[in-house]
Amino acid sequence: MNAALIAGMLLAYTAALCLLIRKACSARKSYLAEKILCSLLFVAVAGVSAKLGSRPEAFVHLAPALGCCVTGDVLLAVYNRRRRLPWFVAGGVCFLAGHGLFVWGLCRLQPVGWPVPVAAAAGVLGVLALSRLPGMRFGRLLPMAAVYAAFVSAFLGKGFQLAAGLGLYHLICDGESRPQVGIFAADKTNADIIYQCAKYMVEHTALGLPEHDPLVWCRDSVREIRSKWGGVMKVYSSDADTKHGFSFSAVIIDELHAQPNRRLWDVLTVGSDAARRQQAVIVLTTAGDD
Repeated sequence: MNAALIAGMLLAYTAALCLLIRKACSARKSYLAEKILCSLLFVAVAGVSAKLGSRPEAFVHLAPALGCCVTGDVLLAVYNRRRRLPWFVAGGVCFLAGHGLFVWGLCRLQPVGWPVPVAAAAGVLGVLALSRLPGMRFGRLLPMAAVYAAFVSAFLGKGFQLAAGLGLYHLICDGESRPQVGIFAADKTNADIIYQCAKYMVEHTALGLPEHDPLVWCRDSVREIRSKWGGVMKVYSSDADTKHGFSFSAVIIDELHAQPNRRLWDVLTVGSDAARRQQAVIVLTTAGDD
């Protein structure tokens, strides 16, 4: 019943989204009603999913953010029709406030670590660097673009923390015999960010205690975390030819779209779970261009 309810709401949201896209591509470009319907259905899907999930309080923490984003979407839709600057400014402010509240709500659900401010600062610096390139003229929108980049990059920082936490979970709580958790990315620098997040969690929680006999410990020289039960969580290279024969209980792949081909994905996911009860594959990625 729960699955059918969520599926029905997702179908309704998809239908509204398709209607919105079709109306937005028309000559009139007046889609205020469709935008309001789509935004409200999105909030409804989030609320029902949280209610049926394991953490219903998450919706309460994120409800202010959802409300601001819906308001911002509606105001920007009005601006698209009337082309008056106050509507644009009001919509932009609400939208940015919504993203700020999202970060605040997520930090209430999970304590913030160093990747969040580092990622936010990197996003701002990236926008400032892009603004100096030929053809990239932000004009008066530069401050808003920089703030927006900070919020979006902060979400990325929270994603690294989530991946690190899931990796540690599969290292010590998954019930696998001698678990092996592999961290992969297009280059080891990206994969090392997840390792550093996991290391921070180990060193600042009871996982690294007692000092003379900890549950898990880190080995920086080889970028791996070991457990007292024989499990290993390790950063690996993205060279597919050297990954045959591994039996990963969990695989974490960062920015899958940056891989030059699907060879690494096939090696890690096809047949490598034969000796495992329930191999988990966790992917953090944006959409690719193909």
